[in-house]
Amino acid sequence: GGRGRGLSYRIVGRTLLCDAGTVTLSYIGRPAEEEFPVFFDQALIARLAAEFCLPLTESSTRAELLAQQAESEFRRARQIDAQQDSQPGFEDFTLIDARA
Repeated sequence: GGRGRGLSYRIVGRTLLCDAGTVTLSYIGRPAEEEFPVFFDQALIARLAAEFCLPLTESSTRAELLAQQAESEFRRARQIDAQQDSQPGFEDFTLIDARA
């Protein structure tokens, strides 16, 4: 357990447990490499292949192809990651306040 701004909480795995109805939190974690999502692994592998291709094979054509594939994997990973995040809510928006 721990305390942050007077709120008692506990982190279990990737879950925050507390008795509050709402929580505002800023958290920076350092996950173990085995916890990285598969889409991140694939993007990293593609990027490393593109970076090492030219020094190892001296083929600029192949390096360009791998760079394009790496960019495609990166876009795919960002899209998957964006779908997993919850959308930010509105704060201090006058139209919402007027409805209340």
